[in-house]
Amino acid sequence: MKLHILGCGDAFGSGGRNNSGYLVEAEERLFLLDCGP
Repeated sequence: MKLHILGCGDAFGSGGRNNSGYLVEAEERLFLLDCGP
């Protein structure tokens, strides 16, 4: 299992960071979690 952090910012993109989002790879499947607004 792998966890990819796609972004860790807030909903407004403050500080130049991407919105929060995570991609989980597990047994040839992909799960997108908390993909922002």
